[in-house]
Amino acid sequence: MNLPVFLLDLLCLPLLGWALYTALAARLRGLRRDYLWCLVVVLALRIFNDISNVLYSSGISAWLENYEDYVGLLLPVAWGLLLLSLVQHRARRQLERSEERLSSLLDALQEGVATLDTDGVFRFANPAASRILGVLHGSLPGQPLTSFRQPLPQHDHCPLTFNGSALPALHYELSLRRPDGSERSILLSTSLMPRKPGLRLCFLRDMTEQRQAEQSLRQAEAKLGQTQRMEAIGTLASGIAHDFNNILFAISGNSQIALDSEGLNIDARESLREIDTASRRAADLVSQILSFSRREQRSSRDLAVLPIVKEVLRLLRSTVPPQIRISLEHGGDELLVHAEPTDLHQLVMNLCTNAIQELARDGGELKVSLACAEPPAALLAEGRLRPGPHCRLCVADNGGGIDPGARPHIFEPFFTTKEHGEGTGLGLFVVNGIVERLQGRLELESSPGSGCSFTIWLPLASSLTAEDGNAPDRLSQRGGRGRLLVVDDEPAVNRVLALLLGKLGYEVSTFSDSYRALSEFQTNPERYDMLLCDISMPGLRGDELVRRIHAIRPELPVVFCSGNPEVLAAGTTDELGIRSVLKKPVDKSALAEAVAGCFSDQAD
Repeated sequence: MNLPVFLLDLLCLPLLGWALYTALAARLRGLRRDYLWCLVVVLALRIFNDISNVLYSSGISAWLENYEDYVGLLLPVAWGLLLLSLVQHRARRQLERSEERLSSLLDALQEGVATLDTDGVFRFANPAASRILGVLHGSLPGQPLTSFRQPLPQHDHCPLTFNGSALPALHYELSLRRPDGSERSILLSTSLMPRKPGLRLCFLRDMTEQRQAEQSLRQAEAKLGQTQRMEAIGTLASGIAHDFNNILFAISGNSQIALDSEGLNIDARESLREIDTASRRAADLVSQILSFSRREQRSSRDLAVLPIVKEVLRLLRSTVPPQIRISLEHGGDELLVHAEPTDLHQLVMNLCTNAIQELARDGGELKVSLACAEPPAALLAEGRLRPGPHCRLCVADNGGGIDPGARPHIFEPFFTTKEHGEGTGLGLFVVNGIVERLQGRLELESSPGSGCSFTIWLPLASSLTAEDGNAPDRLSQRGGRGRLLVVDDEPAVNRVLALLLGKLGYEVSTFSDSYRALSEFQTNPERYDMLLCDISMPGLRGDELVRRIHAIRPELPVVFCSGNPEVLAAGTTDELGIRSVLKKPVDKSALAEAVAGCFSDQAD
């Protein structure tokens, strides 16, 4: 082959190839340049080969000697390069489609996906990871995980860097702070990336809403548990109310009978009055527990606060250790509030008892102050108190105070800071309930080591006169004549009723068995002028006994005397024609009025 001709060929082929490439590249932009170049070279070689064949057949072959040998070698090579370029092009397109699908999948995920290097620096992050961490998409790579991390709890040992490639998979829940200051709970799962020892694949899941929902569920379960415990207390109180009030009636009834005895000295009479007052207050407490558990409204009246406070402190002074000093400050004003006597007594007693328990170990001073004052503007702004004078009761001690962590919970039921078995956790809860029921306001001031002060603001009553809530009612001497059938399953109650009614001039027949009482009445139905019976009794209940007796004598007046009259269904008393319902322990005056009222109705 002639060398100048060959060099001319080498010069012409690129020029021809470049011309074809330029023309094709303008229309086939999706193809890669190497693919186009191989196609142009093949076409150029093929065209040149055809031209050389024409020249050779025309006899012009001197300068074409052995050139066809080169063309025969170059043409297969060009075809091979073309096929290789096609295969590579197809592989690249498949890789691009796979990357597009992976990118779309990562963009659509709600879970954050990222890669971290051994220093804990983000190298890649999908949009969800950026959203979870509160940054713009694309700005997360290059930022260290430590820039979002909260101070570590003592029990949390999650590494923020991953030095070494042999660490196992890690799963930790972290508290991270976003750039806007919000805190998020993030579940971080990491694992080694195959064939990339310097990187870890990380999955981030925002657990904040789930943890908040779990916290709300725990709070709801705790409230449900508290409600169930309160229902259990109500059920227990209802179950023991009958028997407990029977016992209290025996105590108070015998004390009233003894008070009517002659020859008692002053000390004995005062002791009997204390017994009677204490038994009535215990009965009120049982009633309060029942009404509290059932959310029932109870009757209130205008009461003087100072006598109740004095009585509580007098009772406490006889029991507190000598290292505890008790003082009372008051202006002598007659402060009246509309409340139940037991509510006020329990309110003062619980606050003072709580302070005494705090002072029991090291001693100290308990200060109680009572005054008429205007609530501060901050309290009035809350809208729970009306402007004007209020009764301000303050109970303060100089003990250890209340821990700040416990303050949000001290008014919750069953919460106590005392050792197990030393407190019920109901004292302050009951106090708060009483204050709210009286439409008052409770303030707490305390800090560790500086004591504790509870200030209660109660609205004043409008009455000019009030009861002190302590003195027993005057015994009525209203008596009469008649024969009473008394039925109660407690012999001690029967004895007290027989003595009280006997002193009032009535003849009394008592029965502890309701079936025996019914048999006696069936034998002598005209002998009795009135029936006085309990409601909850073994055998025949009181309401069933009344139905059977009224089947014989419908006009016979009936009075119920029960420790738990709430067990009667609504409307039962009207259905049976019950004249009166007395609640044990009943005092002599109420008993006398109820019985005398039945006989006066008969006379009318």
